Amino acid sequence: MSRKPIRMVSSLLILNLVLILLSGCPGDSETVPGAGENATPLPVVQAPDEVIADGEVEPIHSVELRLELSGIIDEVLVEEGQTVEEGTQLIRVDSRDLEMSVEEAQANLSQARADYDLLIEGATTEEIAAIEAQIRTAEEYVRISEAQVGSAEAEVMRSQGELTRVQGKVTSSDIAAAQAEVEAARAELARLEAGPKTTEVQESQAALDQARQDLQETRDRLSAAKTQAHTEMLVAANLLRDQQANYSDIYWENREIEEEYGTTSQNLDQRYKDREEQALRYIQNAEYELEQARIAYDNARQGEITGVAAAEARVRELEARHQELLNGTDADEVATARARLRSAEASLARLQGAERQGELTSAQAGVEGSRATLQQRMTDVERAQSDVEQYRAELAKLMADPRQSELDRALATLKQREVALKQARLTLEKATLTAPFDGTVVEVNPKEGEWFGTGEVALILADFSDWKIETTDLEEGEIVKVREGSVVRITFDAIPDLELPGKVVSIQGIGKNYQGDIVYEVTISPDQWDSRLRWKMTATVAIEPIEL
Repeated sequence: MSRKPIRMVSSLLILNLVLILLSGCPGDSETVPGAGENATPLPVVQAPDEVIADGEVEPIHSVELRLELSGIIDEVLVEEGQTVEEGTQLIRVDSRDLEMSVEEAQANLSQARADYDLLIEGATTEEIAAIEAQIRTAEEYVRISEAQVGSAEAEVMRSQGELTRVQGKVTSSDIAAAQAEVEAARAELARLEAGPKTTEVQESQAALDQARQDLQETRDRLSAAKTQAHTEMLVAANLLRDQQANYSDIYWENREIEEEYGTTSQNLDQRYKDREEQALRYIQNAEYELEQARIAYDNARQGEITGVAAAEARVRELEARHQELLNGTDADEVATARARLRSAEASLARLQGAERQGELTSAQAGVEGSRATLQQRMTDVERAQSDVEQYRAELAKLMADPRQSELDRALATLKQREVALKQARLTLEKATLTAPFDGTVVEVNPKEGEWFGTGEVALILADFSDWKIETTDLEEGEIVKVREGSVVRITFDAIPDLELPGKVVSIQGIGKNYQGDIVYEVTISPDQWDSRLRWKMTATVAIEPIEL
């Protein structure tokens, strides 16, 4: 990269200055003042072609830990700066549902194991004897019920014969014809006797006029209601369009903010997300209001149709009644109608005597009762036969050896329940975040009682027992001069008078493209350390090149 030559020249100038300053000092080397007891002496002679790179101070091991399950944080078990051992529980998500799932899976496994053991063991002598006794009892009940069916059939035949005998005296068609004649004569007489009365005609005319007025008022009122509902529906539609336009503006403003600052929807400032979500809720509310307005309009439209139709039917009915009053009647017609009614009533009385009616009622009740008894006895037989077949099937199943397919199915179910229990326990374990190695808690983000997702960094853990320097500053032309084990001098911006020796312990096998250059990550292990150094401090490494 373009900054490398400048840095190389600066390093050579510093080297020359150090050589000049040290030329008058006794001995070959001297400890740098203020470097502390862990500082190493600065060498007098430095190679002019060493590879220079910028790096960062890193702990020997660090990790960003994330939850495997999203949920409400139940407990935060550690604090920042706390030292923990591998396996220490750090954060626990609310796991009550998961614990119940484990209990359910355990119960299902116990049931599957019991079913499998039952197939293997087979039936006991007591179980077989009990089933055989149930079969004998059910067979005896079948014989009793079949005998009762025969008796009920005979009773049905007897009661049916009695009903036929009673009905034969007078047929039902004779009675029906007589009743129809009475009803017709009575209706005709009532119509003729009513006659047209002045007060009735006036009341009929008033009722007809009121019905016509009600019809017009109904038309006006329901039409106005329909128009009002239609207007409200249009207003609701316009409001929905306004809310949709407002949401569109907010949505694209947020996307422009994300594009301008390189953020994602997840990292967008909460006030922008809240504003977008509020605009979306306004749309949903407007959609609901439009739907309610549409339903109200449909109801108003249908109400107008049915309301007007009912009012019109009422007018037609009153018009017909009024016309009948105006038509009137005469005395001869009334006398003839009365004579016809008396004759029809006399004929019906001859056919419907009190004694005959009692016989018919008794005979009909006998038939219905005997049929109900027969149906009940037949149901009893079917139920008893079903019980016998069921008990025999159970006995055959108890006495037969289990088929291999049944054993295989029961064993497969048992295995499935075992796997389900393991899965439930594994899911429960995921509710607790544990330390993957010994280290120090550097950062804790969740708080008890709040929701926390799996995509967020929950905790940062670092092993400060040893340190390393990492650099991603070596281009392909420089990395060829470096090998694992190469000697390194390390200096620090924060402590200018400190220099530590070290060596290259690893070189990344593949380079990465950085602003058009291919760079490689190199890890350097210091031979010694200084307690003043901190994580992420800037370091400069001078690597002794190899012979090309």
